[in-house]
Amino acid sequence: MKMHRKIPLLPVLAILLACLTGCGGRTGQPPDMEAVLEEIREQVELPDMYRLTEKRILDRYGLDAGAMEQAIFLVCENGLQVDEIWLIRAADALDAQSAAAAAEEHIRQLCRETEEYLPEQYAVVREGIVLCRDEVLALFISPEADTMAEILEDVLSG
Repeated sequence: MKMHRKIPLLPVLAILLACLTGCGGRTGQPPDMEAVLEEIREQVELPDMYRLTEKRILDRYGLDAGAMEQAIFLVCENGLQVDEIWLIRAADALDAQSAAAAAEEHIRQLCRETEEYLPEQYAVVREGIVLCRDEVLALFISPEADTMAEILEDVLSG
């Protein structure tokens, strides 16, 4: 008698999604992150945001922005809004993957912090996007995260 093992669908889908969206596949020269941010600002109405210093990035996320080729970390000025943008051009794909892991952990932490106390913001965090391609890493936590990710994808595809 043949035995069939059931493979849980959710873990398989998660692995496939990670393979499809993970770092990899050279698409050309890495973009200038300041230019990407300007493109986002032209197409998306952002809340008032401030840029974190290298020290704040290290203290807050454990990432050494000084070791990155380019690092832009923006956080919403309104403490009750969770909007954040990270645009990183790392030294190499391995550094980008490390930053991606920090970004994923940051989203999990924000979910824990907002789930009970800020349900509307929890919904925004839960839909946050981490995009990693070669040495480029981006995190978008915003009601407009999909649009921002599309903008970056367009830039990366050249």
